[in-house]
Amino acid sequence: MAAEERVGIERNRFAINGFWPFAESDREPSESVYEVGGMIAWGGDGMTSKRISQLVSAPDIFTERTHMRAHRLEDFEAMLAMWQDDAVVRHITGRPSTSNETWSRLLRYIGHWHALGFGYWVIEDRETGLYLGEAGFADFHRDMDPPLGSAPEAGWAIVSASQGRGLATEVMQAAHAWIDAHNPHDHTACILDPAHHASVRVAEKCGYRLEYETSFQGGATAVMKRPSKSSS
Repeated sequence: MAAEERVGIERNRFAINGFWPFAESDREPSESVYEVGGMIAWGGDGMTSKRISQLVSAPDIFTERTHMRAHRLEDFEAMLAMWQDDAVVRHITGRPSTSNETWSRLLRYIGHWHALGFGYWVIEDRETGLYLGEAGFADFHRDMDPPLGSAPEAGWAIVSASQGRGLATEVMQAAHAWIDAHNPHDHTACILDPAHHASVRVAEKCGYRLEYETSFQGGATAVMKRPSKSSS
């Protein structure tokens, strides 16, 4: 592999507990090593907090069962199928998303990394490449009272055929290890339907605790927060 090609890889990858296609011995001396939440992770200079605003695409993250990667335009059909599945949207939007809404969501995910230096990943099955859902962080500027502020808001959605396997917890713990190393804020937040107990458990396993309950878009909403590991 040419040196310039390797640099491109080094500057856009992030591994959790060594789960990636490269051996730990491949880590370059210039790559930072993070110890977050009992996990070991590393990434190149292009992913340090000082340069996070220049991260224009989601870094690859490999967990034991998944590959978390940047969104691509060709993900549209898989996204549309998931966001039109009642089993997925029941506790999120409450209704299936239209083609236009899903297309806008896809473009927003792609651009979010360029604008803010963090965002959402596509979740793929590590062995088969099958689309499993999405997860990550965003600043949606939600019209909530009180407002969430600009701290990253965590979120996830798993295709119905793969729910109940612990994938949401697996990928969100990996995502939080990454955000802990790069988050300029002292916390992250998430909002959930308090009746969706499975999602509440995922949030709690990632370190979230209930702050308060409110109403958002006509439904009961639990607002949960998690202190950044780097600030706790």
